[in-house]
Amino acid sequence: MPTPKHHCSIIIFAKAPVAGQVKTRLIPYLQAEQATELHRRLVEHTLSIVTKGKPNNIELWCAPNCKHAFFKFCEQKYNVALKVQQGNTLGERMTHAFNETLQYSRFAIILGTDCPILSISDIEHALEKLQHAYDAVISPAEDGGYALLGLAAPQPKIFKRINWGHDNVLSQTRQIINKAKLRYCELDTLWDIDRPEDYERLKIHPGLKHLCGR
Repeated sequence: MPTPKHHCSIIIFAKAPVAGQVKTRLIPYLQAEQATELHRRLVEHTLSIVTKGKPNNIELWCAPNCKHAFFKFCEQKYNVALKVQQGNTLGERMTHAFNETLQYSRFAIILGTDCPILSISDIEHALEKLQHAYDAVISPAEDGGYALLGLAAPQPKIFKRINWGHDNVLSQTRQIINKAKLRYCELDTLWDIDRPEDYERLKIHPGLKHLCGR
């Protein structure tokens, strides 16, 4: 087996900032344009955090494609590679991203852009666990999903038969991981921005309220 080109790849999933197609659970609490601007800020915030870390291969996996001007802007500003998400479900898209990335990386960590409290130390902690022979590492999210998932090898089984978008994503994933007898660990539980109450929480966070704009 050839030596991986990269020690670790960071996979960031993001949708194109199209009004009415992003942050939809915040509409009509926010106007569609406001929700879209929030989405833009969250994507940039995530990229700014990740690119401050130790040198890793950082990839922005775009949906539905890489053609949107915002993605081109991010590519140039943050010096990240653009990739296209492929698959009909979130599970299929993550499976594809891990399968491809782990061909040229020793480890891979995937995250979205909805969790602004995710820090570079969280990512580095996840990588540390993978380097210590864990098969998988997860940062749980308060809403029943997860904010980060790291793998040392492709594990397509953990993305199958999951009720994506529901509050049992993490519990279902745990069951599959345990049944497969994978060695894994969980990091601190984080919260993300999906619902109006999450936005209100963001508005009063001293280090993150700027993401809400004026």
